[in-house]
Amino acid sequence: MAFVMPLMMLTSCGKKSEDSPESASEAATTAETDPEVLKAKAFAGEWRDEDDNAILDIWVDSEAVCHGEIIVTHSENELTFWYFTGTVVGEELVYLDCERVDAHYDDMGEVNDESIYTRGRGNIGFSGKYIFWNDSKDDAGAGMVFEYYGEY
Repeated sequence: MAFVMPLMMLTSCGKKSEDSPESASEAATTAETDPEVLKAKAFAGEWRDEDDNAILDIWVDSEAVCHGEIIVTHSENELTFWYFTGTVVGEELVYLDCERVDAHYDDMGEVNDESIYTRGRGNIGFSGKYIFWNDSKDDAGAGMVFEYYGEY
């Protein structure tokens, strides 16, 4: 519970890619009725794991592409970030381009981050009202269960 505030402060609201369609109202109407966009939006929002040390944020663009970020707190100064883009295949969100970044914050608030890998693969799926994460690269999502927290 002590790490909730730092996690909330580290979410990347600025990472969303904004579409600039010719007609915003046309694009919005099309996106609202497109079955692929609707399927993808089931994953959208902020999700938190049951131990409250991880946040999963997913947002969907007008082309039904899901963008996401997972932040796991290991200690007050040690965090791991995963950034991915994927699409819904069947009942799961599948990604093939995940980047893992480990970050260490010193006592002065300076960050030293290191890209551990890119091109990670995995999937995110539902189990009832919860989301599970299967990271094929380093199995980081093993045992994590995320519950919907709210809109992103």
